[in-house]
Amino acid sequence: MPVKRPSPHPTIDSIAVHCNGVRKQLAGLNPHKSTGPDGIATAIMKLAAHELAPVLTMLYQCSLDSGEVPQDWRNALVVSVFKTGEKHLPANYRPVSLTSIVCKVLEHIVSSSIMNFFDQHSLLTRCQHGFLAKRSCNTQLLWTIQTIASKLQGRGQVDHPTRFFQGFW
Repeated sequence: MPVKRPSPHPTIDSIAVHCNGVRKQLAGLNPHKSTGPDGIATAIMKLAAHELAPVLTMLYQCSLDSGEVPQDWRNALVVSVFKTGEKHLPANYRPVSLTSIVCKVLEHIVSSSIMNFFDQHSLLTRCQHGFLAKRSCNTQLLWTIQTIASKLQGRGQVDHPTRFFQGFW
């Protein structure tokens, strides 16, 4: 077993939820999105953003401080959405989970707070592609192909990680 040492990186203390941020998230909701299992329509939340923001801010902060998420927020309605092809074939449908919009807003706040923390403290490497803005599996694949091609062109070695990533970090 490797010996665990204290992390040299700072830890995130807590996430503070602000009324203006909640209001902005609610106001930016797409009113045409489907309703989740709670039956609360996105259009209503968008229209009532100003009135709902203070209450949701307190609810969100309480949830984060206690470490508990209401059971209703953990439920999902799974529906089939048609992809392409013949409609009578089950393989031409994909499952989609419809979750609570109230919970999605909190998820966005938490995700944004964590990503801001990572950015402030430079905790992600440039190799990270999967969930960053303007980065994807495609950008990772393009980077890999370009790196391999340039190493091969310069007669470099690409079968050893330290040589492959040399000069990248």
